[in-house]
Amino acid sequence: MRIVFVHSDFGDDPNTGGGPIYDRRLMNSLSSLDGVVVEPFPVFRCRARRFPIWQARVEADARARLAQLKADGALIVVSHEALFSVVDEFDSEASPDLLIVHNFMPRFSYMGRPFLSALYTTGAKAFFRRYLGRARCLLFLSDPDYAGANALMDGGLSKNSLVLAPPPRPIDVQERVSGLIHVDGSKGWRAKRLGELTEKEKSQVIERGYRIGDFGDPMCSANGLITDRFAVGYKLKLMQMIYARDVIASFADLEEDVQQVAPGYPCYCTVGSLEEALDFFDTFRSAPPEGKLSETTRLLSGYTWKYVAEQVFAFISKEGRKG
Repeated sequence: MRIVFVHSDFGDDPNTGGGPIYDRRLMNSLSSLDGVVVEPFPVFRCRARRFPIWQARVEADARARLAQLKADGALIVVSHEALFSVVDEFDSEASPDLLIVHNFMPRFSYMGRPFLSALYTTGAKAFFRRYLGRARCLLFLSDPDYAGANALMDGGLSKNSLVLAPPPRPIDVQERVSGLIHVDGSKGWRAKRLGELTEKEKSQVIERGYRIGDFGDPMCSANGLITDRFAVGYKLKLMQMIYARDVIASFADLEEDVQQVAPGYPCYCTVGSLEEALDFFDTFRSAPPEGKLSETTRLLSGYTWKYVAEQVFAFISKEGRKG
């Protein structure tokens, strides 16, 4: 079966940013399935200069080429809401086979910055109503995003939607390093850059007896700090922290996302400041509940990109889902 996978142009570095990492891993895993041929369809994300501000302006040539591929019988997968307008040239009775919603932007809310929240959400509801209603199938990365979209569409998404968080990178987890704090993730998005630790805060971390690092390879269990101050989509770094058995503190409330993949995870806390996060890490510095955490890693070891690809392919290739 032929799948045309529409994604943002990776540029020179496909490893930069959660979106490109997600797309590359899903494409590779779909390609590994028997009888599946995946054709990448990169689209350069140029700012559209209209609301919603995060949507891309897709060139007419790209829209026309994709419409012809659809007419020729290919399954069309579009990854990321910013690119959904690439399907605008489809015939009125044709539908994209799968739209992957990385971030359900009507949910976007940045702590303490109402203007930024309004900037990213203006026009978002109308945009999603337009495209969610056109798709044969939808893939959401988080339960809260799916719930928000389903409510927007008056409960009409239950039969054609999947919710699958991005799997972790399955590498061996070494012995815990209690003085290490994992602070990882891309900063390409302005909303993420605003959450970066300041030099003063980094000094505060050192003064409390901790050091900052990324996951590394091999990866050790440690502490995980999520500095993002917004919750939308599913954060790759959160999944990796759970897999690594980290004690996790987050400025954004990610409790639902944690429970989605690791119900009862014993070492997560939403905090209001760096000081609170460090205090939380201190409480587990000597005796984290290793038994429960190791069980979480064991269970997530079976949650792989191949599994996600199999679920996605089975869902979009079911008979009766004609587009």
